[in-house]
Amino acid sequence: HRRCFSLAGSPHRPDGTLELTIKANPAGRVSRHLVDHAAPGLVLRLSEARGDFVLPEPRQRHRHLLFVSGGSGITPVLAMLRTLVDEGHRGPVTFLHYALTAEDLTYGPELARLVDALPEGCLLLGLTDAPGAGDLDGFFGAEHLAAVTADPTELDVFLCGPTPLMAAVERCFADLDLADRVHLERFGPPPVDPDLLVDGAVVTFARSGLTVAAEGTLLQTAEAAGLTPPTGCRRGICGTCTTPRTAGVVRDLTSGAASSADAGPVRLCTAVPCGEVVVDL
Repeated sequence: HRRCFSLAGSPHRPDGTLELTIKANPAGRVSRHLVDHAAPGLVLRLSEARGDFVLPEPRQRHRHLLFVSGGSGITPVLAMLRTLVDEGHRGPVTFLHYALTAEDLTYGPELARLVDALPEGCLLLGLTDAPGAGDLDGFFGAEHLAAVTADPTELDVFLCGPTPLMAAVERCFADLDLADRVHLERFGPPPVDPDLLVDGAVVTFARSGLTVAAEGTLLQTAEAAGLTPPTGCRRGICGTCTTPRTAGVVRDLTSGAASSADAGPVRLCTAVPCGEVVVDL
């Protein structure tokens, strides 16, 4: 079984230990097993790190850095915050985190210590089920953004959390014509924009001898047809579902870019067919 988890630690950690923060998903085979049974002596196989949700290089950190997370989405942005502290970052940093109540807050005391270690650090907590108990009440919107800065154009945003939170942040910055300032990592597959779906698109799975109408991504289409291709993250990061495409054009959900018609590898989980597509599956 292959799964992707975000690294929670700083790359400058003296002992070189890799830290993961894993929440048991009631329907998750791997996460439940790790939470219930992981102990010294357990052997895991690790791939090299993948993904593009990363901090800019120190010389490129010119803007106010805003980290927005909710629930267990704190993991990758916590790694960034720890890294900034280890590297002695001196620019403005705001960490905006949402939880249901104070009891649901992960890494609370450390967050406060880390932010205090930054010369221009600020921690804002939104406790959505405990009005008055945090720094902000309710959910992310223009009012919460105003608590961060009066000038959103000065921000670079790093976002990870539940789908409604991420959608609210993306919508807010898109309305400000600042969508390119939002960098994000999703828990699951990116939503399929209906405008990217092509009526009448069909997919042929060559080795299986199946030709079917497209149903969302190539992975969703394959699974709807009864196939079980190997998958991992289901969000275009791990590469587990990468499969040869022998014909046809696909569009990538994460970038919006269309492929050429030439044969080449495709990540099933983030590709939607733009017509007739043949996959070696």
